[in-house]
Amino acid sequence: LQRHVAAISGGLATWVPRIHAPSGVIRVTATAGSGKTQLALRVLRDARAAGHRAAYVCFNRSLADHLQDIAPAGVQVSSFHQLCWVAAGKPEAVPDFEVLAQQYIHSLGAAEPDLDVLIIDELQDMQADWVSPLIGRVRGDGLIYLLDDPSQSLYADRDGIDIPDAVVVSSQENYRSPRQIVAAINLLNLTDDPVQACSPFEGELPGIQHFKPEGGSLVKTTVEAVQRCLAKGFALSDITVLCWRGREKSALMDLDQLGGWSLTRFIGQYDESGQPIWSDGDLRMDTLRRFKGQACPAIVLTEIDFNSLDAIKRNLLFVGMTRAGMHLELVMTETAEKLLAGFANSSGSSSEPDVV
Repeated sequence: LQRHVAAISGGLATWVPRIHAPSGVIRVTATAGSGKTQLALRVLRDARAAGHRAAYVCFNRSLADHLQDIAPAGVQVSSFHQLCWVAAGKPEAVPDFEVLAQQYIHSLGAAEPDLDVLIIDELQDMQADWVSPLIGRVRGDGLIYLLDDPSQSLYADRDGIDIPDAVVVSSQENYRSPRQIVAAINLLNLTDDPVQACSPFEGELPGIQHFKPEGGSLVKTTVEAVQRCLAKGFALSDITVLCWRGREKSALMDLDQLGGWSLTRFIGQYDESGQPIWSDGDLRMDTLRRFKGQACPAIVLTEIDFNSLDAIKRNLLFVGMTRAGMHLELVMTETAEKLLAGFANSSGSSSEPDVV
């Protein structure tokens, strides 16, 4: 299934590089699972084959780490804040990234352009004043690809970024997520425009398990959700547990074991070369925000608890649901489920009547 999805989702990678933009800037606004990562890899490979100097910059550090593993050698792959940290001489003290960002932006203003091709991914999460200096790194005849998805914007303080001369390509086709999960996303109205289900896999509606915020049922319910995935035939290596809360507030991220399974998780530290340090274990656990841009066959999205569904929570839920390539389990409070049910009922009729 994964090989087939990779084959049919290569459309962006096939025809976007053929587009001629007089300004040299192409902006791809595309939903999760539409093939943006394949496009990025195609552009980077073509650049290296042509002997061009290329760079990929995103917001999420874990996405940069993932791309670094699969991108061609010789391409600069980094998060924006990594660039700032390296430019500052890799300080050992806990960095003040706001200060480092301003220093890096200032240094770019005095530097000569050094790139032939630049990809800025997760544009929706970038600060507007970061983007122009990054674009300034590209030589006059170079190419710039801006990849974004407004439905994956996770920061309330981000303003829309306008690039007037960019050629804009839009796509709402999702090839990765099972059709039933896409139907649930549309039923909940999690995106401004409906997502088009293009996966060959029908799948199932997400499983829902309840936990009580007080009483210690979160661990037990999360374990049961993992067991449901195992019962469907997934190996532990095919399952990722994603925490709704960040590392500092999560009740699970500091655990060494979950239900007897040892956990592999980012411990919040980096080695001397700046690479993240992970604990050794059989079951992967991460935060939802860190896992953005990645995917796994079976996802357990746990700790879901909210009393209102604002734009950021709606986007968080969309990001979490679209990480699953085959199966999704949601572990949430009854309050959160009732709120979602009311939101679905008030969103009007669904284009998927069998799901309703």
